[in-house]
Amino acid sequence: MLLPNPARDYFKIISSDNVLPIWITMTDAGGIVVLNKKPDQSLINTSGFTQGLFIFELRYKDEVIRKKLVVH
Repeated sequence: MLLPNPARDYFKIISSDNVLPIWITMTDAGGIVVLNKKPDQSLINTSGFTQGLFIFELRYKDEVIRKKLVVH
């Protein structure tokens, strides 16, 4: 889960077992990758991103989860 959604300056990755994803990929509505990294914490800064809809791919050991996030 990504909260808050919509996000302004940050969002937090929340999972039922408190495990961070191994890798995060964030693409904009046009399919351009704007973030591609191994997270070191559950709080992700979005203050440098333009407003719009983003697709997140959260890669865990055994699964990949895709979520939508709106940044204001």
